Amino acid sequence: MKRVTEAATTDPAWKSLYKVAGATALIMIAITLTQVVVFAVSPPPYEGTAVDWFALFQKNALLGLLSFEVLLIVYVGLSTLVSLALFVALRRTSPTLTAIFLVLSLIGSIAFISARPALEMLSLSN
Repeated sequence: MKRVTEAATTDPAWKSLYKVAGATALIMIAITLTQVVVFAVSPPPYEGTAVDWFALFQKNALLGLLSFEVLLIVYVGLSTLVSLALFVALRRTSPTLTAIFLVLSLIGSIAFISARPALEMLSLSN
């Protein structure tokens, strides 16, 4: 019962972070749906060669970036806000686990963003 009381009395200083994280979560849903539609309408050349990818980027740079999952880079960047809000909301419940969660979330986000070569492919295709 004590945990419910702690959750009910969250610090009002963090209220704006929770609102931003909620809006960010909705944007993340929109990004996911957009990426699904892009893949359904114009499937990327996963079975193709690098030449096929370069041709896609030269034909339509925006479609090339979307096919190369540039929206997922934005998605992962936004997910850090949700992770931060979850950390702040749950840190009193389990400080150690929430700290580990936040660190692993940030490491995962950095690793994912640095591993996506979408902008490099766009530059090389010109």
